[in-house]
Amino acid sequence: MALKDLSPRQMVQITAAWLDPERERPRLMSLKRCAPLLDDIEAAHDGILKSHRRQKKANDELVEIQRKQVATDQLHDRKARGAHAVLTGFADLADVPEDAAIYVAGVN
Repeated sequence: MALKDLSPRQMVQITAAWLDPERERPRLMSLKRCAPLLDDIEAAHDGILKSHRRQKKANDELVEIQRKQVATDQLHDRKARGAHAVLTGFADLADVPEDAAIYVAGVN
């Protein structure tokens, strides 16, 4: 798998292991060429975490908006069905055909 194919979650898991003093950090510190890179790795790790948190927050907000949208849509549909039923009922109750036509026109 290429590094560019890693998800933010996978990147955080990998860099967390590299930065953890109980896991890979001591090994990286012992390597002359790797030790100076730990600050950069830590900065990248923190950046990914911050970006991922913002993305999660945006996703959570989107889920809440969609939940409200579904509730509003259901309410609208119920009200529209009710209005249709009332106008159709008035048309059925009308004694004058012209009045019935007015009610039916309101349905459409």
